Amino acid sequence: EHVEPLGDAELHYYAEGPEDGPTVLLLHGFGASTIWQWTAQVKALAKDHRVIVPNLLWFGRSSSQNRDFSLDHQVRTVALLLDHLGVDRCAVVGISYGGIVAWALANEFPARVSKAVIVDSPGTAYTDDDYAALLARFGMTDSLGPLLVPSTGDAVQTLMELAYYRPPTIPKPLRRAVVRDLYGEFRDEKVLLLET
Repeated sequence: EHVEPLGDAELHYYAEGPEDGPTVLLLHGFGASTIWQWTAQVKALAKDHRVIVPNLLWFGRSSSQNRDFSLDHQVRTVALLLDHLGVDRCAVVGISYGGIVAWALANEFPARVSKAVIVDSPGTAYTDDDYAALLARFGMTDSLGPLLVPSTGDAVQTLMELAYYRPPTIPKPLRRAVVRDLYGEFRDEKVLLLET
């Protein structure tokens, strides 16, 4: 586990596996800290791959002094991490929001990305009309922030009910822990990421 100053940011990341193995970069989805998202994949891949697993800006302990919430800022920071680690080329896997970052990284730095796997992510196909329809679907007026960045235990359960076909019931103490551990820090920044 590392926290590395990179330009105007500090990126929290994990690196596993042999440094001389082919490199795989795993990018988490919105709302998740990387440690919650990729445990099984890291265990399997790290046997013969160098696996780099960062928390994107404003997740985990990653942050930036630059209040730029754009996709470009996320991509530049990930590229700085690859520079810092001496990675010229790697495979990139991103899920949901991480898939959007993976696509943008491959688009911006095609020579650095050997393969890109994008999972459950709209990529660039997501339009303003799609966003408006999503807001309407969930009865939101101008932001998905209250829904996707829950501030109460009940809001965590609501999010689970939207995310799962057969949602588990989360005990109230665990719901409070989820609010504290996943959404307690950088709450405003996460909402601004969504809106940007």
